[in-house]
Amino acid sequence: MKLLKKSLCTLAITLWANQLVASPWPTGIDDKVSLVQNWTISIPVLDNDIGHNLEISDFNATSVAWGSITLSEDKQSLNYKPRNNFVGTDEFWYVLKDDQGRTNAAKVVAEVVSSVWPEAKTDSVDATYDEVVKIPVLDNDIGTNLKVISVNEWSVNQGKAWISSNNEISYQQYGEARGKQQDEFWYVFEDQWGRKNSAKVIVSLTEKASTAWPTATPDEAVANNGLRVNIPVLENDIGDELKIEATNEWSQNGGKTRIIGDIIRYTPPANFSGTDSFWYVFVDNQGRTNSARVDVEVTENKEKSVVEFCDNTYETDGTKANTQLSNSSPLAPVSYPSTIYQYSYFTDEDGNRISSWVTDERAYYTERTDSESVLWMKVNGSVSRVSSIANGFEGQPFNPLASYQGAFYFVQEGRHLYSHDGGKLTHLGDLLLDLGAGNFYTYEDGHTPDDSEYINAATNLTWGAEHRGGAGDALHLEVLNLINPTDGATPIRKYTYLRISEDTGSQPIKIQTTTTYSSSNSYQNESNSSFYYFNGLDYYKYFFSDGTRDGVQFTSSNWEHTIKQSDNGVVLESTGGVISKFVEDRGRLFIITDAFDPGPFFSNAYQSKLFVVNNTTDELVELAGCE
Repeated sequence: MKLLKKSLCTLAITLWANQLVASPWPTGIDDKVSLVQNWTISIPVLDNDIGHNLEISDFNATSVAWGSITLSEDKQSLNYKPRNNFVGTDEFWYVLKDDQGRTNAAKVVAEVVSSVWPEAKTDSVDATYDEVVKIPVLDNDIGTNLKVISVNEWSVNQGKAWISSNNEISYQQYGEARGKQQDEFWYVFEDQWGRKNSAKVIVSLTEKASTAWPTATPDEAVANNGLRVNIPVLENDIGDELKIEATNEWSQNGGKTRIIGDIIRYTPPANFSGTDSFWYVFVDNQGRTNSARVDVEVTENKEKSVVEFCDNTYETDGTKANTQLSNSSPLAPVSYPSTIYQYSYFTDEDGNRISSWVTDERAYYTERTDSESVLWMKVNGSVSRVSSIANGFEGQPFNPLASYQGAFYFVQEGRHLYSHDGGKLTHLGDLLLDLGAGNFYTYEDGHTPDDSEYINAATNLTWGAEHRGGAGDALHLEVLNLINPTDGATPIRKYTYLRISEDTGSQPIKIQTTTTYSSSNSYQNESNSSFYYFNGLDYYKYFFSDGTRDGVQFTSSNWEHTIKQSDNGVVLESTGGVISKFVEDRGRLFIITDAFDPGPFFSNAYQSKLFVVNNTTDELVELAGCE
């Protein structure tokens, strides 16, 4: 027998012991299922529970409503059968156990629905010739989680129908305009359990005064230094309510394109300079299409960057092979206008001192009357009304956030994000449903509410937005959704990070949502900070830790600092490090990290390093380290 060296054995035992101590207690998470009366289902209850090598150790053999429960042979799922002909909400509990013998419990809520087949209702819709109309056919049908599965491709009177997004059916008349006509077709739908039914759609056709076909105009753009460029291609096209429908995924010379709202983002091919081109297709409000060509002039980055790091000066073309110490002096740092509004005062006609928030020489202030709160704008001595809400809202009616590209950003009624550019007020979204983490609340009985129920649970919710600063030509915001469950369970904080940038139409784009909680026996902490927007991507500092909790004593199991990059909400790459500074120089972004030692219980200590972003692959390239 070959013996292991003593040092290796000690190492293996020590690692095992540390993992054992740090392993969190198993967590049971309630389950919700639905089924048809008199059916039996298998419920994989452990799938959403948290722990190591879990199995079911005990369970209620009979549910609250006298249903029966049995255990699977592998002890990983439970079989549930409701009482004969029972319809309604039933529930039962089970106990889970990990490989250290530690237990916890969770509840299963079963919604038993009637075996009545889904009911179909006839739909009626108006349409014009050459128009594509979308029909929400399921809105008047009756059933659970209905889904359209098929439709007559051709109608009875020269029309065509097809299944489109959101379970809607699109219809277009292909015949020549011939006055008032009636058309019809059928579709088939099914419910959550595969039970099918069908319904008829009646289309009433009328002629509409024809407008000109949308006109396409070629576009030209420049991608300086081989960087991405966002191209507002629709600005020179002519038509009503134009939208980009498609684009060549690959350009003529191997570049890539991506549709982001009303713009197309172009990424040049690697090591390319010269003229590249691609085509896009757009559609108007009548479904009529046209297309145009875009020519992009890509310029090469021939300059070397100079950056200071660790008491040295480096000169580089963005590759590690061509990075060396230098006596050159770096350029002045690239900077962008501040996104912080200014706080100021002015004196009104009655001599009162009025506090205001100033953006681009426009002063915004609030006034409360007997019936409403009003947000006013004062500029060059003139006063105009921006927005108002009726009295009755508990809290600050208007909360200022930031100033970006001449627009003032604020939150109204603690929930709605707005921008005002001095003339136009734009609603950017709902912090509770759209821009934040969305509807993730669960009631004590286990059911997930619809949006109206979610909003009505506002006594258990906290939401809001904060200015997160950041750098690059962008505005970064943080949205908080805090839930205190009604059953006294663990409060959950979800933070959603947004970016607003002029090159993407100044619409909020989600970067990432993080989750933070602290229960009686475990915790998790996630946070983002130090944002920088460069070459179409967001770079930021990410921190994560989790572990066990015993009273006020926290014991970490995992702990990390990470450099993250996000492409409009999709995280591309993560590299360990504590971001200290961003440096933008001559078309390149450099990231400097700090040395950091988390202590003797963790192995992921961080060295101070200099990274550069590869503008072609978006990878972080390590150029130098600092001892």
